[in-house]
Order: sequence, then C-alpha cells, then structure tokens
Amino acid sequence: MRTILMLLALLAAAPATAAEAGRPLLPGIIGGDDRVMLDSAAAPWSALGRVNRARGGFCTGTLIAPDRVLTARHCLTARPGNRYLPVSELHFVAGYRRGDFIAHGRVARIQAPPLSEQGKAADWAVLHLDGTLPVPPLPVRRPDDGLPAVIAGYSQNRPHLLSLSEDCALATPAGAPDLRLHRCDTTRGTSGAPVLQDGPEGPVVVGVVSGFVTTADGHGAGLLVSAEAVEGVEVSP
Repeated sequence: MRTILMLLALLAAAPATAAEAGRPLLPGIIGGDDRVMLDSAAAPWSALGRVNRARGGFCTGTLIAPDRVLTARHCLTARPGNRYLPVSELHFVAGYRRGDFIAHGRVARIQAPPLSEQGKAADWAVLHLDGTLPVPPLPVRRPDDGLPAVIAGYSQNRPHLLSLSEDCALATPAGAPDLRLHRCDTTRGTSGAPVLQDGPEGPVVVGVVSGFVTTADGHGAGLLVSAEAVEGVEVSP
C-alpha cells in the first residue's frame, strides 16, 4: 500500500463530500463521502477508464492487457438483462477526464460467463478490443484479505472525474471464496471498477466492483468479485 499512498500524496485532490454541498448521500456511500479526485492522465490511473454504452450509461473498466479491459458483466446487458448489448455499442476510453481521454478502443468481443449463470461471482467480464492501446496495463493478482485496498472509478455524481476511496478492508464471506466484502464508497457507475492492492512493482488489480449488499447483521457492504473468479486471465499468487 506504500506505493499507492505515495502516489496519492502527490495529488492536490480535495474530498468529494456530498455533505459539504448539502446533497444527500447516494446508495453505496458508507458514512461520509470521503472519496478524492485523481489525475487520470498519470500512471497507473491512466489504465482506468469508462466503458461507454452508445445508448447511454457507463461503467468503469481497467486495462489489464494492451487489448483487454476488465469490468462488471451487468454493465453490458440490455434490459431486462437477458442479452448482451451489441459490441458495436460498447467503447472504452482510457484516462478519461471531462471529455478528454488518452486512448480509445472499440469492443470486438465480450468474454464473460453465460447470462444463465446468475451467481454473484459471475459478475465479471473481459472486453477484447479491436486493437491495442498505448497505455500501460495493470497486472492482476489474487486478493490478500490481510492487506489494505483502494477502489478507483467513475461514479454517478462524478461521471467525468476519476475518484478514489481508500482503506477498503476486504473480507471473504462464508462459503463464497470468489467474493469479497468491503466498506469503501462505491455507487452507480463505479461498477466494474478495479480493487487495487500494492504489488512488488506497484498497484495490482485484485477484484472488480460488483454492487452493494446488506449483510446478515443488517449493515451495508460493498461486494466485489475476486480476480481468481475471472477465467482466461493470468492471476499472480
């Protein structure tokens, strides 16, 4: 986590607090909204971007190879969720900020579990782009519940700015080894965002944001799919 904290120390970012602006907190914001804004043009954040849908809406995605983007499966379906959107309607923009971006790729193929598979651990997808992007991708590693994590993504109330939530402690739910619970701020649009921990050479992707659940004790918690559940992707130990 030292690497990520050093990167954050270089940013002159202000908290995105809804309370300061007198706005109600969105679903998925736990306690106060203490997310900070990031410079999406700087590595490693430039590997993150928006998965845009031609018919409206977006999610967050992460470049994990020069031509592959990790995101959440539910971002790619057409209502009522029983079919995928045509790939011609899906685009990825890396390093997006206020209409500008570093690189753009069209989606050529969706790699994901069949939509008939409804388990929460099936909420992942890898988008194969029609070419490579000139942006350093992030490596993928199995999550370590003993290490702190951060989540960075584009959200409903900050759709044009990449924001980060820190100190996301991870916990594995009983009987669900491919899922993790967390207590970081995530809301609509953040789906598909990477969960990051420190690796030997910098941040690594250990999971993908899926949604928000109510735990057995009645409290809210964020839900992510572990990188180990993503098929066809090399995951380091």
